[in-house]
Amino acid sequence: MNAVRKIVVVGGGPAGVAAALAAKQQDAAADVVLLSDESQEPYEKPPLSKAVLTGKAMPHDAPIAGPKGVAASGVRLKLGTPVKAIDRAARAVMTDAGERIGYNALVLATGSINRMLPMFPARQKGVYYLRTEAQARALKAHLHQGGSLLVIGGGLIGLEVAASAAELGVKTTVIEIAPRILARVCNADISELIHERHRIRGVDIRVGTAVSALRELPDGRLGVDIGGGDTVTADLIVVGAGVAPDDRLAKAAGLATQDGIVVDDHGRTSDAAIFAAGMPRSTARSPAAMPPAAMSSTRSRPRSGRSNTTCISKAWAGPLHNRARAYAGRSARAPRSCSSSTAPASRTRWASMRSATWRWCGG
Repeated sequence: MNAVRKIVVVGGGPAGVAAALAAKQQDAAADVVLLSDESQEPYEKPPLSKAVLTGKAMPHDAPIAGPKGVAASGVRLKLGTPVKAIDRAARAVMTDAGERIGYNALVLATGSINRMLPMFPARQKGVYYLRTEAQARALKAHLHQGGSLLVIGGGLIGLEVAASAAELGVKTTVIEIAPRILARVCNADISELIHERHRIRGVDIRVGTAVSALRELPDGRLGVDIGGGDTVTADLIVVGAGVAPDDRLAKAAGLATQDGIVVDDHGRTSDAAIFAAGMPRSTARSPAAMPPAAMSSTRSRPRSGRSNTTCISKAWAGPLHNRARAYAGRSARAPRSCSSSTAPASRTRWASMRSATWRWCGG
């Protein structure tokens, strides 16, 4: 009798959920465990900066696996379980609580983390970064008190938060260092249209503007010094400076990383028992050598989480000879770097843009 395979998936985003469900579908007898560091059933992230902030929806209204959750497919979900280390020799992960969880195959779907700006530390009172339900809940409570908001960054998240705040009647200012908003995701005509629609709704957008200092004012508000000796004051600040691949766990375990986790065409890392799901991209060129536009374009087109992780699940679901047979005849490709950005671009990039802007453009 064959031993039951144990597949552990780290990360409760779309790619992690898709990997867990695909693995269970490929091997119904496998013990598939999904580890999430959040406290609720995995949910879609896009509503956090929109409907959740305005109070029209809650994260649990958009579960990734549907209303019955991942458990309905036979996946064991362990919430509030951050993973702090991987013991590759013992094939086990260690959680923050000290629990060791063994695996036959491990999938890292750790997603991305906010790019932190040293000038705006997350521990500073009144400064927010938006990535999780807990962060959205805290920001929502502050926004619903009224006052004023300063958004650092004129990208998708920053503009979505600005639109939501303006809808709530919060005086909102957006500062963007580039000469136009959304410079990395759309052309100048669309940027201009979206800028104008935000302006009509009362959002003050200042492009080509750099910040030089953050100060806490005597009245408790925050002051941000900008070019020309001016200071923008606000009750709270939201920083939307983009994201970086969360490859910290992989890097600490000694896996190959390069601005993300390096994987082969089957999603396998430099450890044959560990896979990575998310956004693969070519590592033929160093990211440092790539122009910003190229990196933006590349990062904006991840594979669909479901199609990518279904491919990966086939690679780990059976014995080695089955894997070899399943992939026999396929041409080898150069390794890729997986940034673990968990959202399919076709859904997230354009759906997010529509939700933040098209509703103000008559769409």
